[in-house]
Amino acid sequence: MKNLLEQWVDEYSDFLYNLAYYKLYDEDLANDFVQETFISILKNEENLDSIGNPKSYLATILSRKVIDHWRKKEVKTTSNFSSFFHQDGKQEGHWKADAMSKNDLNFLENELDNKELREIIMECFEALPENQRIIASEKLLNDRDTDEICNEYGVSSSNLWVIIHRAKVRLRACIENKWYKDESM
Repeated sequence: MKNLLEQWVDEYSDFLYNLAYYKLYDEDLANDFVQETFISILKNEENLDSIGNPKSYLATILSRKVIDHWRKKEVKTTSNFSSFFHQDGKQEGHWKADAMSKNDLNFLENELDNKELREIIMECFEALPENQRIIASEKLLNDRDTDEICNEYGVSSSNLWVIIHRAKVRLRACIENKWYKDESM
């Protein structure tokens, strides 16, 4: 019979690999981080029985390892996303349809590839309240079916979308705060 750690390796390796690859866009690094995640819990193998949600626990370990990785490779850049959004009135926070020239789209694409921005996004994601973080990650990162998430976490479909909306609002505020705070220095 397999021990608990071996069961977790069998059950969660693919999930962790997909999560790592999504954050790193590098197959070798993703594999390395999955291995490092399991190696790090070997130190506390006797306490594994007390972990309530192993998937969330492992994902948190992996995410923190990825953040540490990006911190070591940090590259500072500045940008201003505010020109893409309406700043006042009913349209505040919505995209400006005429603001997106081809150069702007190239700029935005480059910013999305920016490792520092990705690190900030993950920090903000981890700062979400637990229910928002878990449900938003299941839907947005893992692309799980709405009905599956509702059944697993005991929420209605409309409540799920409210939780996701609130998570997105918090993420946006956090990202803008952290990203622009660095710019103003």
